[in-house]
Amino acid sequence: MINNVTLLAFCIFHASKSNGSKSPISIRELAKTFVKLGHRVNQRLIIRDALFYNKVITTKHVPHKSEDHFAKLLSQVINSELLADRMKKKTNLWSKEAYYNRMLLRCREILSKLTSIKRGGRNPHILAGSVIYLADKLLSREYGYKATLTQQIISQATDIAEYSIRDHFVTLLKPTFISEKN
Repeated sequence: MINNVTLLAFCIFHASKSNGSKSPISIRELAKTFVKLGHRVNQRLIIRDALFYNKVITTKHVPHKSEDHFAKLLSQVINSELLADRMKKKTNLWSKEAYYNRMLLRCREILSKLTSIKRGGRNPHILAGSVIYLADKLLSREYGYKATLTQQIISQATDIAEYSIRDHFVTLLKPTFISEKN
C-alpha cells in the first residue's frame, strides 16, 4: 500500500535529482524533515515507493559528483557549533567566510587532481566530506597553523560516519596528496 506522504517525499527526491540540482538532497534528509513535521516516514518506505514508481518514470538522472556536494557539506561544517568552538581554541587566521572560501577553492583543486579512475566509484558524498578534511590539513600546513577540523567535527556536522571519512582519507587522499617527508 502506497503512503501518500512517502510518495510525496519520493517525488521531491526525484525532482531534485532530475532537475540537476547542484545541492543534492538525500533520502535520509527528506525522511528526517518529514519526521520533524510529524509524519510517519522513514528511508525504507521512501525507497520502497521509489522502486515501485521508477518502473513507470522515464526520465533518467545523471549521478551527482563529489563537486556537487561541497557547498552544502562545507556550509554544514562551517555553521557547526563544534567548529566555532574549535576556531576560538586554534586561533584560526580567518573569519568563517574567508575560511569557507579558502576551503572551497582548495577542495575544488583537490578534486580536479583526482581522476574518475582514482576515485574508483567511491560514494561522492563521503568523498566530498573526506576532501574537506584533507583541504583543512593542507591549508594548515601551508599557513603554519594546527589543523582546525577533525574527523569527528565533519562527521557530526555532515552526518557522514567518522570511519568512512578516515577510510577515504587513509586509502585514497593521504597517499596522493600528503608526502611522508613533510
